[in-house]
Amino acid sequence: MEVISSTTTVSWVEHKKWQDDMPRFRAEIVVEILKTFSSSISERISRLDPSDAGLT
Repeated sequence: MEVISSTTTVSWVEHKKWQDDMPRFRAEIVVEILKTFSSSISERISRLDPSDAGLT
C-alpha cells in the first residue's frame, strides 16, 4: 500500500514477486493485530478492581 499510495512512479517490475512474500506479509499483519489485542487486554486487566473478583 505504501508503494501504491506514494507520489513517485512505481516500477511494477521490481514488485512482481509480492505474491511470493504474501505469507510473510500475512504473518506480520497477524503479529500486529495480536500485539494490539494483547495490549488492550493488559490495559483492561490493570484497571480491574480485585474486589470485583472476590479476591479481597
